[in-house]
Amino acid sequence: MVTKAVLRPAETANLQIQFESSPHVFKCDQVPGSLGLHGNRVNFINPYLERFRPLAERNVGLSLKCQHGFMRKSFKGNKLPFHTDRFGLDVTITIQIATSDNQINPLIVHVSLEEDIEERLNNGDATVVKGREFAHSRPPVKSDWMLGLFLHYSFT
Repeated sequence: MVTKAVLRPAETANLQIQFESSPHVFKCDQVPGSLGLHGNRVNFINPYLERFRPLAERNVGLSLKCQHGFMRKSFKGNKLPFHTDRFGLDVTITIQIATSDNQINPLIVHVSLEEDIEERLNNGDATVVKGREFAHSRPPVKSDWMLGLFLHYSFT
């Protein structure tokens, strides 16, 4: 389920500037052709882990431990392959930071063999996914680019 406007436009603009100016951005293997930035390499990502932990806990009904923050910039045609998250990353908050336009680039949560949920985020919106339990993917990006913040938590 999408939670609207968890970040204000000024915050998303600031995150975009910080990502774009970071010397620690690297080529991301999970989404070929995209760029990534680990929260343990900069000081501006991981504070969001604690800030949004209550949102994740309300959504899953359990106490969670902060694990890892990450940002990714994907480009037109990039796609997130069907996968479950690695061990220790039980719950993920995905926040759309910015896109080059207003096209929707959905996250698909595969809740069963018969049912997919299409999470349609706008800038500043978030969704919470039990990424170890439910496979998820993203079809090829329609926008020229999109930037996301990913906050990972584990069950305590």
